[in-house]
Amino acid sequence: MNNKGKKKHLTRNVLTFVISAGVLGGLAFYEKPGLKPIAGDPIQHTITLSNSTPATISTLSYDNGTETYGNGSILFNYYQALDVSGYHTELASGGYIYNDGDTRITSIIKTYAVFTGTLSLYVGDSANLNSDSYGLTSGVDKTTPLSPYFFKIKATTTTQLTSLTITFACSELAYNYSSIWNNQFPSESAGTLAIGSPSEGDGFVLTNLGYASTFGNDDYNTPAPAPSWTFVGNGYDKHMTSQYEIEAIIRFDASTVDTAVFVIRISYSGYYDIQFRAKNTPAGWQGVQIYAGAALVAQHNNTSLGGLITDGSLTIVPEVDYIVKIQTFLDQSGAASIGKVYVNGVKVIEVGGLSKSLLDTNANVPMGVSSGTFVQADYFKCSSFTIS
Repeated sequence: MNNKGKKKHLTRNVLTFVISAGVLGGLAFYEKPGLKPIAGDPIQHTITLSNSTPATISTLSYDNGTETYGNGSILFNYYQALDVSGYHTELASGGYIYNDGDTRITSIIKTYAVFTGTLSLYVGDSANLNSDSYGLTSGVDKTTPLSPYFFKIKATTTTQLTSLTITFACSELAYNYSSIWNNQFPSESAGTLAIGSPSEGDGFVLTNLGYASTFGNDDYNTPAPAPSWTFVGNGYDKHMTSQYEIEAIIRFDASTVDTAVFVIRISYSGYYDIQFRAKNTPAGWQGVQIYAGAALVAQHNNTSLGGLITDGSLTIVPEVDYIVKIQTFLDQSGAASIGKVYVNGVKVIEVGGLSKSLLDTNANVPMGVSSGTFVQADYFKCSSFTIS
């Protein structure tokens, strides 16, 4: 690999990404192309599906269909619904209603439903959600975590829905960050270990181009594939909150294995690994996975494991710069964690039910690679955040 001028090239790629996010609306926190949010201001708004405006799906048998509400601006999809007098609709067991992927509801705050039967609520950043459900109680508000854009209510028994009211802020989310660590890898310290002593393996060395690179044979002056698995972090007691994100810019180089692996290990002792895998040879595999120990708990192209990219569009290959990021949140119950993973601003995984050890404020959270992987990192940083 020719490293000449590479630092400038990496900076240019990042700048292009930032400008694109501002011009196009971004992919991680801003408007998504093709989506049509309700325009408005921070004042709260409501959309109500009621028995005075009943759905007209079918009077003969349970069927599927669509309706528009919110002054005709929001499309709702109905699955296994029946028109019943006196109700908005009746849902068969397993039937559901959700807002369509092309008409998001900006920053949902709470949901209020009146019904007879059993309903569960799903919320998130994509339509027709199938994970992280919360039980609804008729006549009781359910506050929505993280101000999402999409909802789904699903019946687990035959359920008559009298009304459903969705309260939303009609304004974009604002993320307020506070830095926990920020490793920038200065070229002035070339030839020394990056971050500090490794928790495992040989660690990373600083280069004269301003990267943290894998190396081999104790030769700090020669970036090379790691001879064994290695991890290096910022130590314990970082006072991380229940909402934080970790981000790095990485580039895979000439690894010696079919599949090269860069890892953000959430809780070193808990062995929660967010693995970014690069296809180094035709026999390799590319993508993103989350492991809890030996158990695979999330994969970018598996919808049952929180995957959001099933069309083969995610590629991770050598000699390309990637901004990789993991965000964690407490779920609504406060008992477990939600994880979101992004590659170059595109969310590739959203999965719930992860152990709260992800949110251990005393955890050591290192970056690392697998044996035979050649990686150079431009930075490795972590911030806590609040959403307003």
